[in-house]
Amino acid sequence: MENAEIEHLIKLVSREPYEGPDYGKRQRVLTLRLREILREFGCEKLYDGLRGSSDQLLKYSSKAFRKVLDGIVAAVKSYRDLNRSEEYHLRRKILLAVAEAKYGSEALKDLRRT
Repeated sequence: MENAEIEHLIKLVSREPYEGPDYGKRQRVLTLRLREILREFGCEKLYDGLRGSSDQLLKYSSKAFRKVLDGIVAAVKSYRDLNRSEEYHLRRKILLAVAEAKYGSEALKDLRRT
């Protein structure tokens, strides 16, 4: 069930790159949110090395998007052990942060209901 939800979120969020007029603002919001997520997982030290990831998550789609997401998860896993549940929550939080940056808070509410 968890994998199905993650795959569904990946398909929705990585469908197309974000190209809106407020790209810079959305990138900053996502960057700050990724920093918060890393802090929640006790990995804020990884922030500097992953700072460009927010730009890639907004620009990339499909396979490239998945590689960036997997890279963030791998970096966190190299810093500390994650059990399956923690890895699921990390992926979910990142995907929801990207969804909010791309589609706004109203769309995020809809995604959380699914």
